[in-house]
Amino acid sequence: MLSCPPNQRVADHTDPFTRDQATVRNFTWRLSGQRQDGGFYGAHVDIYQFGTDVDPSQVKLVLTPMESTLIDGTPATAFERQVQDVAGTFMVADVPIGKYTVKAIYPGKTLLMKNRHEEDEPAVSKTVIFGKYGYLGETEYNIEFWLSE
Repeated sequence: MLSCPPNQRVADHTDPFTRDQATVRNFTWRLSGQRQDGGFYGAHVDIYQFGTDVDPSQVKLVLTPMESTLIDGTPATAFERQVQDVAGTFMVADVPIGKYTVKAIYPGKTLLMKNRHEEDEPAVSKTVIFGKYGYLGETEYNIEFWLSE
């Protein structure tokens, strides 16, 4: 628990406050996990088909960290996740923000990836650098790839 001067108060993480109030906020930096509003703290990797007839829900993404730690200093580890249909967008959600290489895996096919926001060439493996695209919320980061063969 934080201590603070007598003219201030310590707020729980869910207590509302205004900028006019002298408040000390307990802070926990969360890189992944479920938020109270149903979303996630982590970023998401969206995939779109372009030149392939694969079922996106059968694609797995393998994310391999390019650095030994995430942005908060915790150890980075490689992981594999199934792509899911979330409100009409195929994605892997709740990815801890860090720098990764990503590869799309589909049984019997070699998939290529192309960043939708860059003029890069399709490749089997791509670098993940999260950004804000479209009408996403202030704290929501993503990256978007086209999948092809």
